Amino acid sequence: MKNNNDPNSFASKVKVVGKTVTICMVVIVLTVFAVFNPTTWTVIKTIIGVVSPLVYGIMLAFIINYPYEFCYNKIFKNVGRKNPKLLVLRKALSVVSTYVFVAAIVAFLVAILIPQVVESINNFANYLPQYTKQFSSAYTNVADWINKTFKIDLTDTAAIEKFASNLLMGDDAGTSIVSHFLNLALNSIWDLLYGLYNAIISIIVSVYIISTKDKLIRQIRKLTIAYVPSKFHNFIRDVKNETYNICGKFIIGKIIDSAIIGVLCFIGLTIIGIDYAVLISVVVGITNIIPFFGPFIGAIPCAFLLLLVDPWQCLWFVIFIFGLQQLDGNLIGPRILGDRIGISGIWVLVGVTLGGGLFGFAGMVFGVPVCAVIYTLLGKAVNNRLKNKKRLTSNKKAE
Repeated sequence: MKNNNDPNSFASKVKVVGKTVTICMVVIVLTVFAVFNPTTWTVIKTIIGVVSPLVYGIMLAFIINYPYEFCYNKIFKNVGRKNPKLLVLRKALSVVSTYVFVAAIVAFLVAILIPQVVESINNFANYLPQYTKQFSSAYTNVADWINKTFKIDLTDTAAIEKFASNLLMGDDAGTSIVSHFLNLALNSIWDLLYGLYNAIISIIVSVYIISTKDKLIRQIRKLTIAYVPSKFHNFIRDVKNETYNICGKFIIGKIIDSAIIGVLCFIGLTIIGIDYAVLISVVVGITNIIPFFGPFIGAIPCAFLLLLVDPWQCLWFVIFIFGLQQLDGNLIGPRILGDRIGISGIWVLVGVTLGGGLFGFAGMVFGVPVCAVIYTLLGKAVNNRLKNKKRLTSNKKAE
């Protein structure tokens, strides 16, 4: 009589397949219900809004951990060596020194960059009427050329004037551009206050994580041993190691790389004689932190800004940025980052899109290395499974 408990028996295989199909069907039904149910998205957005300061704090702690380790292991390494009771002082000195150092760097950059950025914005606002006239004149010349060449009349301003009138005055008093700008200003103030709240909470969370990380690691290890089956312990260890090696080193390297690109951009634009060099360099440097799409996100609005100022400056800027990105992609980036991502463009797109949609700019930055970790772990799992199948096949042939 056959044993139905034998995992290799036909009945056992049918049972496993049935369970798998049932689970897949349930997951598909729940996913479809969640996607097409507006309440689900409202709940998801609410949850993301609540946990986002915690996520930002974890991201910040991930970055701060590197200078903290340097302070703890290098600068204050002799504190508490003879007297173990002073180890608490060593940790406190390391935490305080790290955050003071980071705050000093941020304050220094703000003190240097913000006045020049504000001055550039004010200058642009003052010269905006002149830039508008220049752009209008250029548009008229292009429209005349198109009219003569392709017999398409773009100089009929009646529709444009009607559109401008509706835009300025609105179809009624409640839809004027003034009310739109007022709503925009109120929303901007609210977003600024909410962003400040998130920043404060994130800093507090990062300080707590850094100062108690040894205790948190011990607690997580105990929970893992107590509740997670032992066969998953190696997988969890791989997740930790890959996350530390890929995410941490990539983020630090990307920040250094973007700072270098920002400085080179400022030097190059100043030599060429491009207006608003400081403002453009800050935008290019910050957006360059975003993998793959960052240079385009930063260059497009800057090119449009220069198009209003002078089309020739816009052309020279586009050529310069293209050369700078080639330099970054082929020389600077590989020297600093090495091959720490190793994923195709589609995974970069997924990481930037999902990360940005969930957690904004920080999500765009961290989304790609997180996808790289998942991709690496999935690749290892697939390779191990293939090796096991080959081993089983070879054993059966030997038998």
